Amino acid sequence: MKIITKFVGSSVAVFSLIVSLIAGSTAILAKADQSVEASRTQTQKVLDKAFFLEFTLHGQVAALKDYLFLNKNSIDLAKYQKARSQFIITLEELEHLNLDTEKISTIRRRHQKLMRLANNLKHFYPNINDVQQDVRSINSFHQDIQFYIDFLIKNSEKKHKLSLQNAQINRKISHRIQYIIVILVVLIFLIHFKLIIQPTFKSINQLQLGVLKIGEGDFKSRLNIKTQDEIEQLAENFNQMADHLDRLYQNIDQKIEQLNQTNENLEEEVNHRKIVETQLKQTLKELKQTQSQLIQTEKMSSLGQMVAGIAHEINNPVSFIHGNLDCAMDYSQDLLHLIELYQEHYPKPVEDIQIELEELDIEFLNKDFTQLMKSMKMGTERIRNIVKSLRSFSRLDEADLKTVDIHEGIESTLMILKHRLKAKINYPEIKIIKEYGDLPLVDCYSRQLNQVFMNIINNAIDALEEDIVNNSMIKIQTKMINQNSVQIKIIDNGSGIPEKVKAKLFDPFFTTKPVGQGSGLGLSICYQIVVDRHQGKIECNSIPETGTEFIIEIPVQQCGKVLEASVA
Repeated sequence: MKIITKFVGSSVAVFSLIVSLIAGSTAILAKADQSVEASRTQTQKVLDKAFFLEFTLHGQVAALKDYLFLNKNSIDLAKYQKARSQFIITLEELEHLNLDTEKISTIRRRHQKLMRLANNLKHFYPNINDVQQDVRSINSFHQDIQFYIDFLIKNSEKKHKLSLQNAQINRKISHRIQYIIVILVVLIFLIHFKLIIQPTFKSINQLQLGVLKIGEGDFKSRLNIKTQDEIEQLAENFNQMADHLDRLYQNIDQKIEQLNQTNENLEEEVNHRKIVETQLKQTLKELKQTQSQLIQTEKMSSLGQMVAGIAHEINNPVSFIHGNLDCAMDYSQDLLHLIELYQEHYPKPVEDIQIELEELDIEFLNKDFTQLMKSMKMGTERIRNIVKSLRSFSRLDEADLKTVDIHEGIESTLMILKHRLKAKINYPEIKIIKEYGDLPLVDCYSRQLNQVFMNIINNAIDALEEDIVNNSMIKIQTKMINQNSVQIKIIDNGSGIPEKVKAKLFDPFFTTKPVGQGSGLGLSICYQIVVDRHQGKIECNSIPETGTEFIIEIPVQQCGKVLEASVA
């Protein structure tokens, strides 16, 4: 599976799952809130109607009593008729609300009896006994109807209280679902990082270390990466390239030994032919240089192609992740803000929610989750900087003469070697001191000049690690020495180079490192690149027990087009 497919697929799946959780929970909660609110509204409406029904009943009874006691005043009779009409309308509205129809029917029958009694009231002044008899009848009907109305009110109050309890329960469930969604989102991001991102970072680190080992001359280094994507294919290509370079280096060593043996035999047999001997030595020297150039060409070409390929393949998915992290952080902040609003408006939740809050530790979750997202973003930015440095260092598209910034090449080299500068168990940290001058853009073969910086700084690090110097440091100085030339100094505070070694420093195949750790070609290639390729100068100054200084001088502009030399 390709890296871009893996990252895009997993990220889309994570995003879809999060959106589904949020949308589903929101829809369920909205539907539940709507149902509970409808029930509460209906019970409240029924309760209001029941109270109004009781009010109109009292109005009818009061109007009838006033009618009897106040000499049958027509105004009281009108009040009674108005209250009666309101009572009947309210009773019909209660029937439409699907209440207990049996109780409603009973109230209607009792009220009809009251109506008949009201219609039969005498239209003349009765004696006091007749009035008292009518009042007792009115009170009897009133109490009878009031009994059923009280029953209706109590039943409505009970249902209304139940609807309020359901609304409170629904709010509790809503809070819990929101907390669960936040926890699920955090778990999803952690699983995505553990299963997808972390293995890719680990594979990239192995590739970087393998490339540096090959660059240091360790052709026995091999990679064991099983990611089933482009990185695994790059690792296999890397191993094939290392095998090829190892065989090539061994064949060259054998040829050099054969040539040395032939040269010794010729010296013994034709010692008197000094002219021929001089010619043979010169031929051997040129052959060694050609061989060193071929090795370096093969190594740097393969290394540059592999580095460019790795940088291209890694840059796409990392850019995708880097861009999506901002969206993920915004979504998480929105959810956490929603929780803060709930806590602000409901500061005293029920006991179950309070216990859950204490176990989750929302404040720590909020702080730690934000820090986690920032750390992930810093990690992607770190990878992007490494990729940029790898591409800048390889510069496959700049095999010809280009106008470049010398400082940019130095910085990309330091980025690649950054892991070697850190403190280790047996070695202290190596500090880099930069004293950059104001340099113009320089005409040069930038990839080859980066190779010079890499070899010299690598040698300085080796010297400091070998001698374990306190306060180890490498100083890099740049300046204009005249209008036409720039100077680069690379200085370390190691133990220095002896004079007998310094005399052979730029000879091909000369090295002081153990067998298998150095080819002896690094400084020889540096000399060819600076002197032959750029018409510059390179020299070494060293004081025992003080340090070593390499001085490189490069013309700002090359005199005409320099022909393509054999140095890669």
